[in-house]
Amino acid sequence: MAYPWHGSGRPAVPAELRRQLAESHGDAYAEEVRRSVRVAVRTAQASGTAVVFGGHFSSGKSTLLNALLGGDLLPTDDFPETGVPCRIVSGARERAVAATAAGTVELAFGREALSGVVSLVGADGEYREDVHGVHEVRLTVTGGGPAGRGCCWIDSPGIDDTADVHDRAARTAAAGDALVWVVDSRRPLSVGETEFLREHRERTGTGAALFVVNAFLSEDTTAGWQRFLSRADYFRERIAALGDAETEVVFVSARAASGGPDFGLGDVRDRLDALGLRTHPSVRTVRLHRAAQALARLADDAAARRDRLDREMKEAARRRSELERAEAAARAECMRNKTARLIADGFARLGHEVRACGSAVAAEMGDSGDLSRDGRYAASLSRRVEQVCDALADELMAAVTEVAREQLHRPPGADVRAAVGRRLHPGELTLNVPDTPLGKARGGAGGALGAAIGTMVLPGIGTLIGALAGSFTGAVSAADAALSRDREGAKADALRAAEDAAQVLDTRKPTVTRLFTKACTPLPVLEPATDPAPLAVLDRLHDHLWAQAERLTAAGAQACVPRCGRTAPAEDGR
Repeated sequence: MAYPWHGSGRPAVPAELRRQLAESHGDAYAEEVRRSVRVAVRTAQASGTAVVFGGHFSSGKSTLLNALLGGDLLPTDDFPETGVPCRIVSGARERAVAATAAGTVELAFGREALSGVVSLVGADGEYREDVHGVHEVRLTVTGGGPAGRGCCWIDSPGIDDTADVHDRAARTAAAGDALVWVVDSRRPLSVGETEFLREHRERTGTGAALFVVNAFLSEDTTAGWQRFLSRADYFRERIAALGDAETEVVFVSARAASGGPDFGLGDVRDRLDALGLRTHPSVRTVRLHRAAQALARLADDAAARRDRLDREMKEAARRRSELERAEAAARAECMRNKTARLIADGFARLGHEVRACGSAVAAEMGDSGDLSRDGRYAASLSRRVEQVCDALADELMAAVTEVAREQLHRPPGADVRAAVGRRLHPGELTLNVPDTPLGKARGGAGGALGAAIGTMVLPGIGTLIGALAGSFTGAVSAADAALSRDREGAKADALRAAEDAAQVLDTRKPTVTRLFTKACTPLPVLEPATDPAPLAVLDRLHDHLWAQAERLTAAGAQACVPRCGRTAPAEDGR
């Protein structure tokens, strides 16, 4: 019966998937997965088989193995005796080695030496603790041992003793390729045995490969043996009730067989020889199930790695988001502060420049000559103030735009420039140029003097001219004084108008600040996209391995079907 893979059908990680794994998770992980899959396949295809002898303590496992080996090698007793698994293989030279926590220890080959290592109960009748430091005893026998290259028999500790020994028996049974369950005829299939076998089926995908009912005869004779066999159906029914109706059942009296006639020992050996083949249905089921479990564990590991990576990526994204929010808040605060400072500095300069506009217009009025009363001074002041306000608006736009770019904010647009320009317009500026009537006297006095001189020739002319000249001089002085007062009043009003404009503009500072602050909002910062490849490749690996595991599980279940009463065909490389 072939295994369910040939060539391209062998469970493996496709080359492209391995390349993607290496690219996203490193060469080491890709190689680990490849090697783990390969080990699972090779283990399932190994030529030799490990047959574990299990059962209740003192059910006769060690006695049965001694009978098979044709000697008295393994310690036996009516009380729990074997506390350490004993692995038996065939070889050219007898050898006993104990595998301990400290390393391997060579033992003398014989019952006494083995008893000192594996026996649960010491000579004083007390349980020994030192057996827990021995992992396994490995025995090489030269005759009567398991047939076939790489095959071994394992004498397992009995169940229903201490919890530690029970657990060691369960681990030993699960690690084997086939379980031979030795049933004590005196107490067949206790509750503990039934539970143990149920758990074993869950772990390995199959129950015991063979039930060996060990008969404790009242007298180790052929007649006693035949009387026992007459009750064989009772034991078969008990075993069938476990749900193992297809499992073979053979009968033996190990104690009686040790002393002479066969007593069922030949049947046991025939079944053991069959279990030595890797194609035996039970062996095949266990191995496929074990390979499926290995692949399922790899699949679960990939899923766990994927979930862990997903959490790490989300946590990293969360930290980036928190950092970005903190940085964005800091940038926004910096944007507000710098904008407010720029505007405050600009408005401070604006006040000085607007007042300077008033002084400039006052200078236009001069210190002599006539004053213009056609509104030119007010127009000049308005034009000058408008120019410095426009200059400030442009300056603020440039400076705030630079800060916005620096702090990752939207720069102010043309609509903001227009709105700021409107807010920086102080309105129509008026300027009062006084017009004192006395100021016209100078022209009238000159005309009168000319007329008098030109038309009057009277006696005492010198006296008259002197009087007129004196009157004219007084009129001119009065007119100059009036004009000077008008000029000073006009200049003062120009300064006053400029001061008023400066104060009005200063009240516009909060509005201008709000215009810029409202327009310059933070730009959305695009977070770097999370690379989905590392997660996706783990998903694909999980799905691939899980599908392979399910395929092997189905093949193992199918292998269970043709077990009853059949012997596996011979195969090269047993």
